[in-house]
Amino acid sequence: MDPSRIAIDTFSQPDELGIPLPISATMTISPSITSDSIQTIDASTETVVMPASESTESSLLEGGLQGWLAVLGSLLIHCFVFAPTEYVFGVFVLHYQDVFPESSASAITFVGTTGSAITYIAGFLSGIMADRFGFRPTAFVGSVIMALSLVGASFSTELWHLYVTQGVLFGVGASFAYYPAIAVPSQYFTKHRGLAIGVAVSGTGLGGFGLAPLTNALIEKVDIFWTLRILGMMIFVFSRIYFSGGASMLIAEKVNLVERREKGEEQPDQENTIIGECSKASEAIDVEVGKNRKPTFFQALHVFKDPQFLSLTLAELTASIGYLIPLYFMQTYAVYIGLSAEQGALILGLSNGSAFVGRILLGIIADRVSNTKTLLFCSWATAFSVIVFWTTAKSFGTLLLMGMTFCMFIGAYVSLVPVAVAESFGTDTIASMIGLMYGVGGLAMWGGSPLAGYILDSTLPNLSYTPVIMTAGISLVLGAICITSWVYFNWRATRPIIPSLTLSFSLFLSLNNHQVLLNVISTHSTIYTMSINERLIAACKEDNLDKLEEVLADASSSIINHTDEEGNSALHHAAKFASTGCLEVLMFFDGIEVNACNTIEGDTPLHKAAAYQDAEFALDMVQILIRGGATTLIRNKADKTPIDVVPDKTHTEVIKFLEHAALSDKGIPEEKDKLASASNKK
Repeated sequence: MDPSRIAIDTFSQPDELGIPLPISATMTISPSITSDSIQTIDASTETVVMPASESTESSLLEGGLQGWLAVLGSLLIHCFVFAPTEYVFGVFVLHYQDVFPESSASAITFVGTTGSAITYIAGFLSGIMADRFGFRPTAFVGSVIMALSLVGASFSTELWHLYVTQGVLFGVGASFAYYPAIAVPSQYFTKHRGLAIGVAVSGTGLGGFGLAPLTNALIEKVDIFWTLRILGMMIFVFSRIYFSGGASMLIAEKVNLVERREKGEEQPDQENTIIGECSKASEAIDVEVGKNRKPTFFQALHVFKDPQFLSLTLAELTASIGYLIPLYFMQTYAVYIGLSAEQGALILGLSNGSAFVGRILLGIIADRVSNTKTLLFCSWATAFSVIVFWTTAKSFGTLLLMGMTFCMFIGAYVSLVPVAVAESFGTDTIASMIGLMYGVGGLAMWGGSPLAGYILDSTLPNLSYTPVIMTAGISLVLGAICITSWVYFNWRATRPIIPSLTLSFSLFLSLNNHQVLLNVISTHSTIYTMSINERLIAACKEDNLDKLEEVLADASSSIINHTDEEGNSALHHAAKFASTGCLEVLMFFDGIEVNACNTIEGDTPLHKAAAYQDAEFALDMVQILIRGGATTLIRNKADKTPIDVVPDKTHTEVIKFLEHAALSDKGIPEEKDKLASASNKK
């Protein structure tokens, strides 16, 4: 008897219900999948688990020690990347006015604005480089550029020298370090992704809170130029320590572990040191993903067609206009309302401290409640803090309330937007996507503060901050509106579908049979309360092309890389259940993450395909995936490549094909022709 027919009868149960349900017409199962084979597959894949040392992962909130080391490295990067151009730059401005007395305050301030803007504008380049060459090399190069730029700034004799060094060069270096830092935590955490990114980006507030008094003390002790050199040397020393430990800036990422092993290189004996732990962190997720995932600039631009990504990008664009205005003008506004300069500095410092606390707190709330709801609330709360609290701030207490509220909630654009990108589009190319998004925002940021300064000057001789406040407030309101539109498009991508007319007809026919009615409602309540994400995965499990086509017609392109709670994408499920039809359809989609690793085993779709019990189906799936760019060199958490998980040595064709592909992945030219020939035999 045909196993697929058994599966259909089991699901439809026409004799018991007496009503032909719509699901029976479309439910198909791959011929080789019976209950026994499914159990065997599950057993084989479940045994390929992480090493015993990973048993404490749940107690460390899913990411494990390596994940939190990566978060720590990201936090330290955040301490430095924005301090010399944003959070500490106010200290430099005061002393630069003494060094360059012929330059206006606005001209000096534009040095910091240039550095911040370049950090974001260069994001598209640094993001693509991080996805192409790896997070660790990109971050290390960025840290070196940051250090050299500050040392170069210390030899400036004219203001334009600062524009080149502390502005443009530091901005480029900060961009190269920042985007890997913001992207890495998402690769270790799923359930607690908001907390992980919140802790990482809290480094900006921590840096502003700690480096501001340190910088001021150094300037008073030595001078401003030696202070720049000391800060540059600090960045360089930190980067050298982390890089020599196997993880630049403590960023644990997917780096060249396979190549080291294949060359037979021994690892340093550093197990009992923190450097050793950092080195282990860099090996936590196996590599060579970047080898097959090398997005070009034009390939990365396809995401602008997605309404979710477009909404988030427009939110960054509009909100960035007003992002720096409160930070740059809060202290001068304090003097304007009659407070002392020291009180204004205290308000700014405490506000930066609230950013440190707020970003961690927002991450926890996002994990417990919802990232979507938290981001939506924060976007409107940020706009409210400027339009309402700043316009009514006439005392120390009210201005402090405004500053702390603003800095606490504006961090959502830094900490929660990357979470939104990871949830909507996956983590495989997250650095380039965030880079594109923030690059657009950087253009607006570059003009925001000078625009506010021009508006403020235009109110003279009757100085008024109201137009400046309204400029910042309106930009933040527009950003909140764009976040609201993202929430809508995100809801459309994950909403439950509406019951079909078939269900209504079935209910009508069953009005006189209460038991049948209950069965119909029970069956359809499961089917029709599934989100689009769940329907996609269900279609791939069943190899149901009609259902897959229906789901893809309803959804945006971001749905393709959606993962379940275990990190399995539609490709993972299609490979696990031998859904070759769905596998081929999915491989045609632009942006499909063919080398994504799931959370539990660290398996790629190729691992799932190679582990399938039926050799013929396994070979078909392996060929489809490898032709689509899958690499054989990624090791899962059990330290196994796809070749290692082949369940039976009699699967000679599968093993042979994978071996040819592995040699091709390692760059042996003659194997590429053999691989193409083997792939075309069927």
